[in-house]
Amino acid sequence: MELGTAFAIVRRHKWVWLVPTALGLGWLMISLLLGAIPAVKEGVHFKFTVPNGMPSLDSILQMQQQPINEAMGGPVLLLTVIGMAIGAFLTGGWLAGVFSALRQQDTDQAEFMENCQRFFGRLLAARLITFVVMVFGVLTLAMVLGPLVFVLMLVALIYTFFWELAIVREDLSVSEGFTRGHRLLTGRLGEVLGFLLPIGLLTGFLSVFANLLAQSFVGYVLMIPVWSFIGGGFSVAVAALYDRLVDPSPPAIEHTF
Repeated sequence: MELGTAFAIVRRHKWVWLVPTALGLGWLMISLLLGAIPAVKEGVHFKFTVPNGMPSLDSILQMQQQPINEAMGGPVLLLTVIGMAIGAFLTGGWLAGVFSALRQQDTDQAEFMENCQRFFGRLLAARLITFVVMVFGVLTLAMVLGPLVFVLMLVALIYTFFWELAIVREDLSVSEGFTRGHRLLTGRLGEVLGFLLPIGLLTGFLSVFANLLAQSFVGYVLMIPVWSFIGGGFSVAVAALYDRLVDPSPPAIEHTF
């Protein structure tokens, strides 16, 4: 049900995939100007991913890993900070617009920008907290626990998966959104996993073709709008799932293609 609704929304509201497309192309230009050329690992790669929030092509690609000293300094770190800020800013307007579309309401440019500003601080704080915990916490735990750290990463993912959705959908603070998101997810874990696992598997199979194509620069560029559309549909479906968990009786969406 949510998938049909989601792709109907993506077709009807073209900004849902045009915004992440513009962001992806703009981000690529900034990366090239700073000398950080995106590179996908050679070979066949399967990457299990469940899109959540604005779709990003790199989420389904197996990118070349850089040494930690390079990743934490120079243009890569600068790109990470810039990307985190821009992504947090646009995600607020994007998610708010998606939830409005689920209620059969249109979002104009002024409202989109207003929501970008409204949720920017909260979403940026959530992303900074996640970044610090994942980079420093995981690195520290990995030295102590070894492979068991991946179990903790899975637990962390469960606790944070609905975080941003809760902040925007219910206009909550950073701490309230974290508590609300993980309680809603863990309270309906079986239902949520039953919905998300097929999406993750489908995305994984699509990632095989995406990784092969994106190993060339032209292919990488072409995949940005393609994934913005497909990943946008999956992301809207996840938002629709959250919306249904919060309100089991939302208005029906007319499916027009």
